[in-house]
Amino acid sequence: MNKKKILIIVGIVLGILLIGMGVTYGIHLNKENKKVYSVITIDINPSLELGLNKKDKVVEVKALNEDAKVIKEEDLKGKEIDKAIDIVVDKLEDKIKDNTILINVESENKELNKKVEKEVKEVLEEKKIESEVIVQSIEVTEEIKRVAEENNISESKASYVLE
Repeated sequence: MNKKKILIIVGIVLGILLIGMGVTYGIHLNKENKKVYSVITIDINPSLELGLNKKDKVVEVKALNEDAKVIKEEDLKGKEIDKAIDIVVDKLEDKIKDNTILINVESENKELNKKVEKEVKEVLEEKKIESEVIVQSIEVTEEIKRVAEENNISESKASYVLE
C-alpha cells in the first residue's frame, strides 16, 4: 500500500471516531439536561411539583391533585424556573388571592430557595395579588409521607401541618 491510501484510511478511521465521540457526548448531554436535580413543590390548592435540571429548567411537571391538572406539562417543560413561576401564577391567579402559597424547595443549590421566593413575591406584587408566601426546605421523613398519603396532600403541606 502506498502512503496516500494509508493516509486516506487513517483519515476515515479518525473521522468515524470523532463522529462517534460527538454522538456519545450529545447523548450524554441530553440525558444530563433531562435529569432532575431539584424539586419544587407549590401548594396553593392546586398543588404541583416541578422537577428542575442543573440549569434550573423545568424537565418534569406533576399534578399532585385534580385541581392542578389545569396546568399542562407542555406549558412549563423547558422553561426557566422564573418563567415557569410566572405561568403558574397566571393560570392560578383566582385561586391564589387570599391564600397562603406554600413552597418547598429540595435542592443542593442553596440559592434556589431565595431565587424562587423572590420570583414568586415579584410576580404577586406585579399582579397586585395579596398572598402570604412561605418557602421551606424539608427533609421528607416516613411520618411526613404517611400524613401526606392519609390526607391526600403534598409532602410539603404535610410537613407544614406537622410543625
